[in-house]
Amino acid sequence: MNRPRRRERGQALLLVIWSLVLFLFGFLGFAIDVGLLYREKQILQTAADSAAVAAAQQVVYSDWKAAALAAATQNGITNGTNGATVTVNHPPLSGPYTGNSSYVEVIVSQTQPNGFYRLVHPSVISVSARSVATNGPSHNCLYTLGTGTTDISITAAFTTLNFPNCGIIDNSSSGSALSLSGFVDAITAATITVVGQVSNGWGFLNTFTCTSGGTCPATGAAPTPDPLAGLVPTPSPGSCTSGMTTITRNTTLNPGCWNGLTLSAGTINFNPGVYYINNGGSLNFYGANAVNGTGVTFYVTGPINFTGAQYLNLVAPTSGSYNGMLFFAPVTNTSAMSFTGIQLSTLSGIVYLPGAGITWEGISSTTFNNSIIVKTFTFTGVGSVNDYAMVNPGTPLTGTRVVE
Repeated sequence: MNRPRRRERGQALLLVIWSLVLFLFGFLGFAIDVGLLYREKQILQTAADSAAVAAAQQVVYSDWKAAALAAATQNGITNGTNGATVTVNHPPLSGPYTGNSSYVEVIVSQTQPNGFYRLVHPSVISVSARSVATNGPSHNCLYTLGTGTTDISITAAFTTLNFPNCGIIDNSSSGSALSLSGFVDAITAATITVVGQVSNGWGFLNTFTCTSGGTCPATGAAPTPDPLAGLVPTPSPGSCTSGMTTITRNTTLNPGCWNGLTLSAGTINFNPGVYYINNGGSLNFYGANAVNGTGVTFYVTGPINFTGAQYLNLVAPTSGSYNGMLFFAPVTNTSAMSFTGIQLSTLSGIVYLPGAGITWEGISSTTFNNSIIVKTFTFTGVGSVNDYAMVNPGTPLTGTRVVE
């Protein structure tokens, strides 16, 4: 009499076990579907961010949309292919930057088939991502462009390099791209980014501090292109003086061309404009000079030397073709710029020497509001540099960032 009931209980147990198995497989399938959708969302977000950044970099040209679509394709999402749509809006059509022509909005969407999820949702689902980017002042104030050598070298004991409000970028891929060979040296910057590696001769006795947090220094980074390449026109030298010109008395100079210029005494005032040092000649600031100039640019084809100079007050223009440019040189100029013993001075502007290095030592009581783009940077002593964008928000050095 009990056998049928036993069979029924056995069948019920099998049904329960089978239901649990189906439930587990269903839950596993649902989890897989959600995971795939999450992964697809990440892919789309990467494509949207890249596309927005690429478009923001090109807003001053007519190809900003093409740049966005190309960047999305490089990240695996091609408009009109495999159910993907890439929409580029300049200015944005939604969000807090709606109508602002300084921003670009990119919306990326793609349809995805469902697996187990189709039991509670249509068999195809649309996944989307949105990004907004803009191009604004760069907050890096030291770029070194050498690729296979030691780009930044700190060589003396008790050396302090202080860039608290801006970043340092070292493009060298060398194992000693950034080298601290001195004793009890310190570098402080908002960020420190190195393509290669750091060589630290005294280990924990030498310190790095990044005021913006994060890995400090960050190594193994992707190279940063020359931020001013092709953006600054080469001035025309016009009629040049012959030989080296040495000034030893009070003088007011007007824009022009010299085959070398040395300032060794007196008070020298530069009127606004471009000062062209031609034919590989040097520009020398020597002695206890008082040198003043606002809205001035020095284009130099040879070395630049600051030795024992005092009371230098030189400020770059803040508009026009040479906006922000204080000292610059062609990439063919490989002659170094040397700072030694500058005191009681203010230098505000961009130092752009893409083919040359800077040797910087013995500096005190001087205010530097600079962005420095050079091939290599060798530092000895104590020095502090402020972000040039703080005194000229219209700096030509820009950086693109995602804001939404």
